[in-house]
Amino acid sequence: MITELLPDLPFTLSHQLNPILREYRRASSTAIDASLKPLMQSYLSDLERDLRAVGYRNDILVSTSFGGVMHLNDVLKRPIYLVKSGPAMAPIAGLAYVEAEGLSNNVIVCDAGGTTFEVSLVRDGAVEYSRDTWLGPQSAGSEPGPACYGRGGEFPTVTDAAVALGYFDPEYFLGGRMHLDEAAARRVIGRIAETLKQSLERAAWAIVAVASENMIQAIKELTINEGIDPSESALIGGGGAGGLNIVPIVRELGCRTVLGPRTAGALSASGMQFSDIITEAGASKLTASDDFDFPGVNAALHEIDLRLEEFGSRLRQRGINDLEKRYFVEARYRFQVWELEVVVPADHFRDQGEVDALVREFHRVHDRVFAVHDLNNAVEFLNWRGRLIAKVNAPTLEPTRVLPDLIATPDRWRRCFFDTEHVDTAIYLGAKLPIGAVVVGPAIIEEETATLVILFRRHGSSQSGRTLSRQPRGGEST
Repeated sequence: MITELLPDLPFTLSHQLNPILREYRRASSTAIDASLKPLMQSYLSDLERDLRAVGYRNDILVSTSFGGVMHLNDVLKRPIYLVKSGPAMAPIAGLAYVEAEGLSNNVIVCDAGGTTFEVSLVRDGAVEYSRDTWLGPQSAGSEPGPACYGRGGEFPTVTDAAVALGYFDPEYFLGGRMHLDEAAARRVIGRIAETLKQSLERAAWAIVAVASENMIQAIKELTINEGIDPSESALIGGGGAGGLNIVPIVRELGCRTVLGPRTAGALSASGMQFSDIITEAGASKLTASDDFDFPGVNAALHEIDLRLEEFGSRLRQRGINDLEKRYFVEARYRFQVWELEVVVPADHFRDQGEVDALVREFHRVHDRVFAVHDLNNAVEFLNWRGRLIAKVNAPTLEPTRVLPDLIATPDRWRRCFFDTEHVDTAIYLGAKLPIGAVVVGPAIIEEETATLVILFRRHGSSQSGRTLSRQPRGGEST
């Protein structure tokens, strides 16, 4: 009726968008999608028109929150898939880089930008996904941005603190394409210093330290709460500001391997180059292991499969035939409040043996996350979901053999502040670092879109910094 009476009105129906047994999540996601539609449909339609006008003839793919991409017309129908779509690409890039380097396939991906800090997990080579997201970070925003941007910002930020500490070169920001206002940064940091009755540099150091601690706690919540020891994982320092805090983070977490991609400042965008085309469909069917509703569950999975096939048929028309389906269910012990996602082995259930196998998998996941399981309790299954993955050709990364340790020559020196004192700090240009170069802190490696701060060892202190430059073809990382 809406389509007939108001054909130009964008609308969203919750039973199509997010048919789950969670009233708040279902309602809020529907409201978000509906509110985004007028804006995003106009924006993406204009984008397509402009691209076609200048001669672009290939497909237009848009990143989504699934950690994949979708054709533009499909995203127009459900713009909520764009929420957190940028951060969802960071672990895709991180996985590609660690695989190219032959590193651990358990990866923590940090993406620290100007307004947000995102943490992602790759476990055993597979990206971990969550059904929940929290919106509403408080920051200076991209407009007007930090005070040092010279656009009228008056809120002290981590970027301003980095300028005051000497970590960012006002003349080399974005490779020299943007000048930073050091006086403005020191002015806004000075207000905090006055309140704290500390020197300006100590206040700036405290700002960076607090930011680092918040990042550390965010990583611990995501890893330890999921039964993962962060010290056993490789860590990716992504985002333009990722290298600012990465050394204190890895020191606290005990990570022995850190990768700072040269594409750190655009980590999410680079992840799109390695991503597949992905869509999801879901259906709700509440049942339990002690009275499993075979017809109801199979009907729900069949409904999901039909929606995935509809999407897959459009891909086949474009010549994309390498398709894979995966199925999941949100499950819990009876009387529990929240669910865990468990892999479903097939698109239908034939007998009790397959249900028992699913129950055993739930026990295993529950034990991994909470270090406890209850074999005597029934398992309830609520929300079923399918994911269609269309494999596309991604660029290959071929690492270059690392040469014996070389001593890198600094490009210049700069006085920087660390904890309680100013220190003469070596400044290196990432583009000029030879393969195999060893850099010992205190040092700063400057890329055009990212800065890596390497701390130093003090007498009687655990602070240390040593980095090995590796620049594989395509991956290009430090």
